[in-house]
Amino acid sequence: MKNLRYILLSAVALVTLAGCDKWIDNAKTPSNSLTYDDLRRPGMMASVKGKILTDGALTANVKTPAGQASSAAFMALGAMTDELTPTKVPNALVYKALSDDNASSAGGEADGVFNNLQNLRARAEELLAIEASTEDDGSAGYEIVRAYARHTGHLYAGYAYKLLADCFSSNPSAAGEVPVNGKNLTHEALYAEAITHLRAAVREADAEVLRGMGGAFNRDPAVGSAEALLCKLYMSRGQYAEASAHLDAALGEKGHDADHLQRQRLAQRPLFDPRRDGPRRGG
Repeated sequence: MKNLRYILLSAVALVTLAGCDKWIDNAKTPSNSLTYDDLRRPGMMASVKGKILTDGALTANVKTPAGQASSAAFMALGAMTDELTPTKVPNALVYKALSDDNASSAGGEADGVFNNLQNLRARAEELLAIEASTEDDGSAGYEIVRAYARHTGHLYAGYAYKLLADCFSSNPSAAGEVPVNGKNLTHEALYAEAITHLRAAVREADAEVLRGMGGAFNRDPAVGSAEALLCKLYMSRGQYAEASAHLDAALGEKGHDADHLQRQRLAQRPLFDPRRDGPRRGG
């Protein structure tokens, strides 16, 4: 009886294994997987209801890596110069690599930053590539969705290229090459890509088809964001005339009006004003 039980168990095991082999050999694509044609649907980029734009999966998948890349670069570039908590690899090592112009993109102290920036660049360029190949499926606001996708893709691609140039050396002898899509790009090439994308982002944000839209898109902040990044880019390169022009564009008329009014208010206050100068000392 005992032997019979072992024989039956062995038979069941053989049948099960045979079934596994058959399942592997004749595997089927899961019914809930996305094809490339699915990704090319306008709704994957955004949707329009009246004057309200809502992000689709593809644009959301650009904005999420943008936050991760921005956080990583913020720390690496020393915007917060002190360690908040002890870490296995202190940020001081990243600062030193950047200072010595030998931050490596492969296995160095800043490889996490590099990975985040490259992921952002890849997702933004992927959005642009898919937008260029999408087809009208009859959904509402087709041209609006496409213009918004182009603006989003160009804005974050430009941001990624700018941060790659800011964070990493392009000097091969310092083990700090900046590989992008199989090529090692110089700082000039990275900045040129950033400028091209950011100018395109301004152009798309100012497109007639996007005028008056709300929700995920608002014209003034959208234009201002791209112009502000261009201003920062030119400032970091010492091109102050170009930076000033983009600052003016970033602020716009409302920004200048607010600045002018604030200056007027300060000029009209007495020499000492607690709202401006704080409390008196010494009684």
